[in-house]
Amino acid sequence: MPIPWTGEICAWDYNTATGDLSGERVFCHVDRSEGGAADGATVDSEGYLWNALVYAGKLVRYTPEGKVDRIIEMPVKKVTSVMFGGENLDVLYVTSMAQPPLPRFPEDNQAARQPVRHLRPGRDRRSGTALRRLNEPPARRDNNNTRRTDSDPDTRRRASCCRDAAE
Repeated sequence: MPIPWTGEICAWDYNTATGDLSGERVFCHVDRSEGGAADGATVDSEGYLWNALVYAGKLVRYTPEGKVDRIIEMPVKKVTSVMFGGENLDVLYVTSMAQPPLPRFPEDNQAARQPVRHLRPGRDRRSGTALRRLNEPPARRDNNNTRRTDSDPDTRRRASCCRDAAE
């Protein structure tokens, strides 16, 4: 779990029977030299932690031991979170924010409306090793089951989608 503005991501032991947390420890130290701060995080099927560095425009993948494994430069500076989804958990969703928060995204902000990266599977189908851009923004449904696309002006937060390139 990222601890805001400390430069640390902490970990705890989790008791599945009781739900109790114990053994708090520093998992890793975040390089804040470019002004970034640890924000949203998720763990992949190999046990690697993916973290969004807000204000630095990067995703960082850490080994289970807390060492930097990979750094991915994003086309926007304010990435806020990452999450795996899709039927096979092979889609990496990346969210970003505007600054200052705007009621709608400007029409010329192309990066906020487009998927940013495409994961290619490595040894494990659920882990990505090579990345490339996608061409089409994904469509999704809101709470009223209304179809929305990334070009809808009333969508305040953007989710950029990475799809598995395996054929």
